[in-house]
Formats: sequence, C-alpha cells, structure tokens
Amino acid sequence: MKVSIIVPVYNVEEYLRKCLDSLVNQTYQNIEIIVVNDGTKDNSQSIVDEYKKKYSKIIKSYIKENGGLASARNYGVDKATGEYIMFVDSDDYIDTKMVEKLVKTANKKHSDIVVSNFYRVEDDKTIEVKTLNITSDDVYKNYILNCSGACWQLIKKELFTKNNLRFLEKHFYEDIAVIPALGMYAKRIDYIDDYLYYYVIRSGSIMNQVKYKKSFEDIFDSLFSIVFLLITLFDINSFFSSSSNKFNIINSNSTLLLLAFFKL
Repeated sequence: MKVSIIVPVYNVEEYLRKCLDSLVNQTYQNIEIIVVNDGTKDNSQSIVDEYKKKYSKIIKSYIKENGGLASARNYGVDKATGEYIMFVDSDDYIDTKMVEKLVKTANKKHSDIVVSNFYRVEDDKTIEVKTLNITSDDVYKNYILNCSGACWQLIKKELFTKNNLRFLEKHFYEDIAVIPALGMYAKRIDYIDDYLYYYVIRSGSIMNQVKYKKSFEDIFDSLFSIVFLLITLFDINSFFSSSSNKFNIINSNSTLLLLAFFKL
C-alpha cells in the first residue's frame, strides 16, 4: 500500500528540516512525500532541493503561485499517486512510526480513514490531545464532531477523487467543511489511541494571524459548503426526515458549530 504525504510549504525555513526529517525516516517505506511550495518568500525551497537531492526516490517537489494552505493541499491531492493520503503541515512533525501504525490498522480493518491522537506543542509545553472521544461507540459521530483537522489521519485518496472533495480555498478553517464530508463518504473509520502527530503552534502561523472578523466569516463559508453539499446530494425534504444516523450527525454538527462560534 503506497501512502502519499502532502506537505504544503510557505515561509517555514526554521521548521522545515525537522518536518522533513520526521518523514524521510519513517519506518514504513512505501511512501512518497509531495512537497508543495506555495510561493514561499524565504529559503524553504533551498531546503526542499537539498532533501530532494538526497532522497530523490521518495520526495517530489512542486512550486506554485501562492494560493494558501487549502490550495496547496488540493494541488498535492491532484499529484498524489498513493492509495492513501496524509497531510502534514511543514511546521509540524510526526512520530517515525506514524505511517506504519496507521497503515497496519488500515490493512487489518480495511479502513477508509484511520485517526490518531496528537501533541500540541507550544513554547516549552507539549500537551496530549485526544482526537476522538473514545467513550462513544459511534465512530462516525465521534469523527465528525471531534476530529478537528485533516492532519493526524490516514485517508483513502478515492474519498477525495471519487466524490470531488476539495478544501475550501482562500479561507481559514477549511477543514470544517471537509471533515464532515469525509465522514459521510467513508465506509469505515478507525481510531488508534496513540499520540503520533506533533502540532506546533508558532507566532507566524496562519491561525495566529487570523483576525476575528475574517475568521468568523470563513467559519460560516465553511459551514455553508457543508449544507450545499448535502442539498446537492440529497432531496432536502427527505434529508431532514431521514433516519440515517450519518446524515443526522452532520446536521447536528453544523448546529453545534454555529452555537459554539456565536459564543466567540
């Protein structure tokens, strides 16, 4: 099973080596690392070139005009040749056994998605974050309501390609629209209770530059895309009267998100 690891790059020269080191040293070797230079203005590309020269068999380097994180992820999905996809932000890093552990579960259980826990790294603190509420037996509800991002998981590529799923470009909180859709289309989602991803909080990151007004608007744009997807796929009247657990969960998720962000 081949895994494509998509790494968007933008002004991360201080963090990029640690990220790439964690990827090229994976114990699972049937991988390709798709590095997408999203118009970086620093020396990140020089670092990418250095690693590509050393690890030419597994690193693929692409350069595009700046379009934001969502645009770079979509570009990476289009270039991926693996059966499964992972997203790793270039200022983050992962456990060297992450891919191996996720693939082992996917192979054993025929998963469409496998999710792990992650560490939140901020200043000198490393905090354990559980991705899913493991006390619940409903993995779909768990995933849609609790999984907060596209990283720290292994995703079957065909969930994107067969269903024409794309990250919402030129918006913050682009994951809000994608996670429920992935949960809806996935036939099987599995969770491993291991901390395998290191999510680094830095002062120059996208989310630390978000102003309230812009983030608020983007949240609702992302939520609107969920509603639009549902209306497109299903007759709207039968949707709201449907007894399907998955779809009722997605409707509940949108409501909960709206209520949560009204409290901001």
